[in-house]
Amino acid sequence: MKANKIITLCIWVFLFGMISHYLIIRNERKISIKLIRSQESDINEKDDAISGLKKEVHRLQRIVDETSKVTVIATAYNKVPEQTNEDFENTACMVNPNVGSIAVSQDLFYQYNWSCGKRVFIKGLGIFTIKDVMHYRKRKQIDIVMSTKKKADDFGRMLNLSAVLLTNYEDIL
Repeated sequence: MKANKIITLCIWVFLFGMISHYLIIRNERKISIKLIRSQESDINEKDDAISGLKKEVHRLQRIVDETSKVTVIATAYNKVPEQTNEDFENTACMVNPNVGSIAVSQDLFYQYNWSCGKRVFIKGLGIFTIKDVMHYRKRKQIDIVMSTKKKADDFGRMLNLSAVLLTNYEDIL
């Protein structure tokens, strides 16, 4: 009789352990499913936000393209006397030009208010800082400072590039 009670008790302990184990696993599964659904929801919200930002960028790009885009010619030069004036270390903006800076034609400088220190986005090339002004005979032209004569020669002359003056450059960053 005692043996039957012990066996029954062992069976009940075993069943209780199995049921507890099942309930714990089931609860962990529910928590995991809630966590996954929460993460999916966060991902969907982030995707929606990114989609909204992309739409806003496209909208702003259309506005910029329609209002302030200028079609320019891009060339390249080096800081050497034969490609500049004798004082190639100081530009019309009274600064030392560096790679990534540009000289702009006087029509862009005066008519379009492209002044020293402002930044210009050139489609396909990037963002540049205005640090020099070109000779008055140049029209709608941008001259990019390159590190070597070979790079400037290889760059050559690019026609019909879209350029936009960035008035609030810090807002873009």
